[in-house]
Amino acid sequence: MTRLQAQAESKATSQDDELRRLKAQVEELSRQVQELNGLKARLTHENFELHRQVQELDSNNAALAKARAQLQQQLDDAKAKLDEESMVGTLLYYRLEWDSVCSSFDLPAVNSILFVFVYSIS
Repeated sequence: MTRLQAQAESKATSQDDELRRLKAQVEELSRQVQELNGLKARLTHENFELHRQVQELDSNNAALAKARAQLQQQLDDAKAKLDEESMVGTLLYYRLEWDSVCSSFDLPAVNSILFVFVYSIS
């Protein structure tokens, strides 16, 4: 029985060693799971924060696009007004020049010359 007892003790010792090894592996895996859960929580928070920033940037982008469209419209309006004022100024200039030229001529004579000219080209 000593031999059987020795084998049983050897087997029990071997199983105890295996149990200690497996417990150590379980502890190590549990530690890794905790670390990974912490990492997952941190990444989830970062992901939420990045989505919030993207939404904020999209909102800012839309506001800037709207402001750009408004400024473009104001610029187009200003250009149109400037073109109109420029044309009015040019017409006034030519009107003043015409008046100046006409004041140095006898108007009835100019009108008759213009009438003859227009009649001759038609």
